[in-house]
Amino acid sequence: MSNRRPPDGSLQLDWVFGYNGHTARNNIRLNAAGHLLYYVAGVAVVHDLENNKQSFFTGHDDDITSLTVSQDGTIAASGQLGRDPSICVWGAGDTAPLSVLHDAHHTAVTALAFSHDHQMLASVGGSPQRQEVVVWDWQKGRRVAAAVAYAGKVEEVEWAYGSTTHLVTCGDKHIKFWTLQGNVLRGRAGVWGSLGRQEDQTSVSCLPDGRTVSGSAGGSLNIWGPDGKLQSTVVDVHPGGVLVTEVYRDWLLTGGRDGAISIRDLQHFTVLTTVPETPSLVYEKPGPVHSIAASKDLIVAGTEQDEVWVIRMRGATPQGATCVVQGHGVGEVWGLATHPSRSVAVTASDDCTVRLWDLERRVPMATVLVAEAARCVAFSPDGLTVAAGLKNGAFVVFSSENLEEQTRRRDRKEVLQDLKYSPDGLLLAVASNENSVDIYNVTKNYERLLTVAGASSSITHVDWDTTSAFLQLNSAAGERLIFRIQDGRSELIDEADLPAEFEWASWTGVLGQPVAGLWHKYADLSDINATDANFYYGVIVAGDDFGLVKLFRFPCPKRGAKARSFVG
Repeated sequence: MSNRRPPDGSLQLDWVFGYNGHTARNNIRLNAAGHLLYYVAGVAVVHDLENNKQSFFTGHDDDITSLTVSQDGTIAASGQLGRDPSICVWGAGDTAPLSVLHDAHHTAVTALAFSHDHQMLASVGGSPQRQEVVVWDWQKGRRVAAAVAYAGKVEEVEWAYGSTTHLVTCGDKHIKFWTLQGNVLRGRAGVWGSLGRQEDQTSVSCLPDGRTVSGSAGGSLNIWGPDGKLQSTVVDVHPGGVLVTEVYRDWLLTGGRDGAISIRDLQHFTVLTTVPETPSLVYEKPGPVHSIAASKDLIVAGTEQDEVWVIRMRGATPQGATCVVQGHGVGEVWGLATHPSRSVAVTASDDCTVRLWDLERRVPMATVLVAEAARCVAFSPDGLTVAAGLKNGAFVVFSSENLEEQTRRRDRKEVLQDLKYSPDGLLLAVASNENSVDIYNVTKNYERLLTVAGASSSITHVDWDTTSAFLQLNSAAGERLIFRIQDGRSELIDEADLPAEFEWASWTGVLGQPVAGLWHKYADLSDINATDANFYYGVIVAGDDFGLVKLFRFPCPKRGAKARSFVG
């Protein structure tokens, strides 16, 4: 069908694997039911651990950068990236949209906090060189007051305990105490005196007695009086720095770069107990603790390695920790493939891991550390093996059951962008940034059979036909080339020379007449990153640079075809 109408079908978000812990802090919250709230890319997730269910808020049009929940756990607010980044207020249980706030910040909304009566919302945003603090009457969508927060990075904003008129912000070498009078917001810098060293303040918590505690990059806690003067300092709390603080019951919970969680009393800040370094299921070193939330004898910790741990408590004594969410660590996810017959996916990332996921049970199955950043993956047609291409030009073949390594080859020095098994399972095509595709003989322990050359730039996508005799490739120069693979040789051919009954086994490329409709008039060649066609249903899905997943008819040969768009 060659018309420009969008397809009849749709996409429904079913599950989000992973958690963004490496680029954010204070981004795990608990709602009134004890469900986890966190975000991944442009999606906010409400995760019911007990029933293994997720629901989603998808009202953002760019990556989410901040999250908060009201004191009673019923209302959530999230901020995002953008030229005019929006703040969305929504139900923390049902994810129903309640309000959208605009025209206050630029670049990103970096911190949010509800007042204790949850009538007011404070936000911080702007560039790292100049950030503003804004107070909202969010139900009316009205900006109450605004002021320049600091000429530098602001890490956190917090309302004074029980107050609707006093706030605290902290960040690069500063802490500020704010008073709201009508529509005027006045701030004063904390007075350090001779007790402490003025250094980066990474987190802040306001106590019921009017005092404020801030964590520092140097690893200490600073205790401030209601007058904004430093009263005392607790040193050596976390080697490498305090990253997060949270008031829970009569305790102050702190998380640090050392991966440990300290539990202290609120009066004198003496240590009651320490939850040892949070282990990692994948990495040798524990992950720095970037987020802490607590409720109902549970402490939830999010780490820099994109793992979420639940620690069960009996009083102030930890009873054990369980990893409930894990995702790829520091680095983008580049590779994705699905099993030919089972509900299993494999992913590859710059965090130097390849991971298997059970899509039905919604749990990770296996993870393997590889020597380099992993950029592409593929299942063999029988589903027994997984091949992964690495940034250093090598590829590795694993068992698909447990990711046990079977073979490793390296014939290139530059990054491998894509790889595909032929439908008969006898060949593996490996595309590199060296403007070529290497073809390997699977039955001879992946011996290199030939090299397909002729592109003028790096190869970005490859696909086989159903007979395993033809290969098409896309290059970064905007080329779509088709080769006949026969008798250990390759021959560049025109599309018109393909057999009459010809069919592609897959379509993951972004170029060619069948996908011309994916591109709008002013599109840049790098705007669309990935596609995958479903021939049976006549649709193709495309992922773009704008955080969207779009569903088109396939083929869609007419430029400017209409699509159904979804937040990714």
